Amino acid sequence: MSKKNNYFKDPKSLLWVIPIVLGSLLLLYFKYETTDTILIAENKITIEGTYGETIGFDEIKVITLSDSLPAIGGKSLAYAKGEVRKGYFKTSHRKRVKLILNTNEKPYIYIKTIKNNQIYFSETGEKNKKLLDSIKKLIRIYNPNYHYFN
Repeated sequence: MSKKNNYFKDPKSLLWVIPIVLGSLLLLYFKYETTDTILIAENKITIEGTYGETIGFDEIKVITLSDSLPAIGGKSLAYAKGEVRKGYFKTSHRKRVKLILNTNEKPYIYIKTIKNNQIYFSETGEKNKKLLDSIKKLIRIYNPNYHYFN
């Protein structure tokens, strides 16, 4: 008869699990707590971070500032702690929106794509205004025939 090794009977053998679990939790915490940014390129904007994406100027239906968020009914695939909210949330009307909020400072940058995806982004109020102005200038230069703005 062969004797099977059972590592979990000896409590000392579990000591390696604790640092791995704590390390993993710390990595996840810092992954979501980092500040996401928007990079502006020639024909696109890139939202960097865990829930980031690249959106071409030709995919933008509306881009504006918003002083309010939709009423959120729950998280879908998201992280929320304090003012930081990142990921996909469901509104009270069961629609899906993406929030990438580093702070809760208004106004937020609101982007609606031609596929009707809705994104709310926030760094700080003043940075949001400057970012939106920069994006609008480039859209006017590279896509003068499109009218995205309110």
